[in-house]
Amino acid sequence: MKPVECPYEIMLLNSRQLIIPKDYQRRLQPNRVDAIVSDFDERIANEPKVSCRNGRYYVFDGQHTIDARIAKNGGHPLPIR
Repeated sequence: MKPVECPYEIMLLNSRQLIIPKDYQRRLQPNRVDAIVSDFDERIANEPKVSCRNGRYYVFDGQHTIDARIAKNGGHPLPIR
């Protein structure tokens, strides 16, 4: 059986590098971020899905979790896997 190639790469990026495009991402819902923060468990949180285009990193899934991680970090940028 032929080994399966991974179609993606897992990276560690600073949250400042992540771009959340308003044209294809839902509007950020602060109440949802607050709910995630109140019961946040890093061990079970999903990594955001990010598309790299022209050297820039665009979030297409996970913006609320990213904002919750930043909030848990006192509002400061942090590494995001």
